[in-house]
Amino acid sequence: MAKTSYARVCIEVDTKCTYPDHATVVLDEKRTFKIPFEYNRKPQKCARCDIFGHNNQNCPKLKEGKEKGRG
Repeated sequence: MAKTSYARVCIEVDTKCTYPDHATVVLDEKRTFKIPFEYNRKPQKCARCDIFGHNNQNCPKLKEGKEKGRG
């Protein structure tokens, strides 16, 4: 049986999160090790709306504000 060199995990994150580069695993009182993380993609997030899916530059609220200013 071949040894796997990586594991894929799915995690839920808050919109205020920072993406860590590793996790520390504690085996017992004397043994710990770090597991490095790689991200296939980091979703866009909007600080104005506090959601994932678009960034600050493409924010619908920003567009609404510009349209109201024209009226």
